[in-house]
Amino acid sequence: MMKHDVRLDIDALRTRAEQGDAEAQYKLGVRYDNGKGVPPDAAEAVRWYRLAADQGHADAQYNLGFSYATGDGVPPNAAEAVRWFRLAADQGLAEAQSYLGFMYATGRGVPQDAAEALRWFRLAADQGDAKAQFSLGVRYATGDGVPQDDVQALMWFNLTAS
Repeated sequence: MMKHDVRLDIDALRTRAEQGDAEAQYKLGVRYDNGKGVPPDAAEAVRWYRLAADQGHADAQYNLGFSYATGDGVPPNAAEAVRWFRLAADQGLAEAQSYLGFMYATGRGVPQDAAEALRWFRLAADQGDAKAQFSLGVRYATGDGVPQDDVQALMWFNLTAS
C-alpha cells in the first residue's frame, strides 16, 4: 500500500485556491489555522479566509470574523468581527448566529441589545447550536431580555445536554 502524501494534497489545494476556488481557499485557510500539512500561520489563514469570504463563503466569513474577534492573524477589531459574523449569520450559519448573539449581548462591536442578542441566539439554538441553547437557558433563568421562566430555562439547558 502506498503512503498518502499530504504535500500533494496541499499543492493541489493551493492550485485550486490560487485559481479562485472559494472552497479551496477556505480549506487552505483552515490548514494554515491548524498547521495541518503546512506550518501554522494565522496571518496566512486570514488571507485565504478573506479571499473565500469575499466570494460569499459562509464558513470563511465566520472564521474571518472569529479572527477579528480574537486578534488571531489580524489586529482585534470587534466591529469588523460583527460585519463578517453578520454576513455568515444571514446565510444561516448557526455558529455565526450564536457568536453574533454574543456580540449583541456584550456590546462588542455593536451597541448592547438584549432583544437582538436573543433573536440571534434563538436562530442558532433552533438549529441545534449548544452554545446558543445554553445562552437562551441563562437568559430565561435570569430574565435577561425575556421574562424570567424556569420551564423555558430548563428546556434550553436540557437541549444543551443532549
